[in-house]
Amino acid sequence: MSERDLQRIEILSKVIAGRMTMVSAGRAKRRFRNNASSSEFA
Repeated sequence: MSERDLQRIEILSKVIAGRMTMVSAGRAKRRFRNNASSSEFA
């Protein structure tokens, strides 16, 4: 493996990790919004 390959893998892993955190944050936000709206009607 060359240095360039290692850098490419590192960047890709960071991108993937960033997407995963964004997806989980989006799910948490959606869940929170659903809970907030249901409690308003209670």
